[in-house]
Amino acid sequence: MTTNTYSIPCKEEKVKCVFYGRYSSAAQTEQSIEGQRTVCAEYAERENMCIVAEYTDRAKSGTSDRRPEFQHMISDIESGKIDTQAVLVYKLDRFARNRADSAIYKRKLKEMGIRVISATEPLTDTPEGIILESVLEGMDEYYSMELARKTRRGKEESLKKGYFINWKAPFGYSVADRELIINPVDAEAVRDIFNRYAEGQPLSRIAKDYKEIIPSKFWDGGIISRILHNRIYIGEYRYGTHDTIGKVPAIIDTDLFERVQALLAESLNKQRKRQGQYEYLLTGRFWCEKCHKRIRGSQGSTNKTHYYRCPNCGHHQRADEVHKRVFQALSERFNDSVVEEVAQAAYEQYQECAMPDTELVLQAQLDSINEKLDNATTAILNGLYNPVLHAKIENLQAQKESLEEKMQTATKTKKYTLTQFKTALTHIAQNPPAQMLKLFVSYVVRRNDDLIICIDLSGEGNHSEVGWEELSMIVGMSNLATINNKPCIILAA
Repeated sequence: MTTNTYSIPCKEEKVKCVFYGRYSSAAQTEQSIEGQRTVCAEYAERENMCIVAEYTDRAKSGTSDRRPEFQHMISDIESGKIDTQAVLVYKLDRFARNRADSAIYKRKLKEMGIRVISATEPLTDTPEGIILESVLEGMDEYYSMELARKTRRGKEESLKKGYFINWKAPFGYSVADRELIINPVDAEAVRDIFNRYAEGQPLSRIAKDYKEIIPSKFWDGGIISRILHNRIYIGEYRYGTHDTIGKVPAIIDTDLFERVQALLAESLNKQRKRQGQYEYLLTGRFWCEKCHKRIRGSQGSTNKTHYYRCPNCGHHQRADEVHKRVFQALSERFNDSVVEEVAQAAYEQYQECAMPDTELVLQAQLDSINEKLDNATTAILNGLYNPVLHAKIENLQAQKESLEEKMQTATKTKKYTLTQFKTALTHIAQNPPAQMLKLFVSYVVRRNDDLIICIDLSGEGNHSEVGWEELSMIVGMSNLATINNKPCIILAA
């Protein structure tokens, strides 16, 4: 929006001012600005003022100073482009609804000898007028926050009922009776996009094909990426930080969605590594025992030499030498002659620490609770009900629910077999070094000139994040260990 400066000059005896108008909602119209302008023009005429310029922001909230014409006005005044003695607004909340912004900009204008005047709120420079102005600004801010809270509450209720509250339905859906329904034609395209990416087709290729299939829609790699990342296609409709409870039909299954997310993450990591050119294989897994800090990858001054450097003590080692030592330790440890022996020993220790015993204990506790509940029920049926017995039943029921939850968690925990142990160790010996490190090396700790290596025998590659306190216990373990219910071997290199 450009500034409109009046061509009729002000008479010298008149006070020069600029008009600032604003409305906050797209549902409001230009008439809101016209109404503000009319009232301010009448006020200016009565008070012997002359409006020399006007600035108007349309559909911009006053709770933030990120308003283009507001900033344009402040810039013009500061630079001297506009000669004015006051900023005239319909109400103070048009200038700002945030007390902090209001105070900052009023002070800035005041230092330049410029006042902010409300055409509908008669304020003076007296102590009473200053107090009244503060009250009005506080009320405006409260009203804005209260309105936002009510709006959020309304949206939350709509979300709980499954209503769609965005402006436009996502590709693959249509809106009917305020709810999302599947658009059969577009939904088939969504499934095709997910399946093609899962099969290895690049984003650019899919986008190029869809430019021909659906030319009415703009297609590029970014559009395809947003579709692939959108959880609404598995029935999770999100608006801001809120989630719906049901009523959003899924277009694809969760398994396909998660496979695609893994591929997207892998692609992103490859891109980042290509951009950095050198791949620091131990990023996030290399620790300094002296400082209890993660050791980071860093380049030398010529960008040709690469190091692992502790951000605290500054100790550094060439990255290729560290990688070589880790690979050598793995190769020496896991040759064909020891795979069987190490796998058997690790599996036996894993069995001792794994979950089955825990499940047995939980089941025994659950059986005992069920027996007590049966006895209590029998007592009630025999007419022995009393408040104490009622309270005891409630307590037993709560214990039962807690144990059942623990049982579910224990049952879901993955169990590993001896064959899986042998397979993992064979891969360690045979796979290319980089892949071997990514899959099996959970953590490496620098202890003076030694490297302590923690190898995850499960070979799943999803190494969990731990802090130094946990890691220090891992480093102090014996050669064979079970960490986070996964079998591990601790090596020194």
